[in-house]
Amino acid sequence: MLRRLFQEHRHHLREIIVFALVGVGATLTHYGMALLINEQVYPNVYLANFTGYGMAVLVSYFGHSLLSFRVGFSRARFLKFCIASLSTFVMSQLLLWFLQIVLPERDRITLLIVVVSIPAISYVINKLWVFR
Repeated sequence: MLRRLFQEHRHHLREIIVFALVGVGATLTHYGMALLINEQVYPNVYLANFTGYGMAVLVSYFGHSLLSFRVGFSRARFLKFCIASLSTFVMSQLLLWFLQIVLPERDRITLLIVVVSIPAISYVINKLWVFR
């Protein structure tokens, strides 16, 4: 029974794993670029973070287009991806704010909830709206 279930959903499992790996790559790009800019180019952590985020958006878009969802590139899809990316960023901030009210003094728990739930929400938005 478990084998049959795996066979039937193998495509979705592969897609989710690749989505997560692209996300890890984008996160490392964000952090690496931010460090490089801040420490080697111009010492401004806000500019560095913004630049790193921008590079991570590009890595995510191209990675998800080519690897996760296997679709072509388009300006319309890239615009939708940027909207989705900014939306999930705002969602993460709002969720964190709410959780900090509900669970004060529990930073580790609230951050864990955010970093687990937002990528799942991001996957659904990308799957159903951006890359469909």
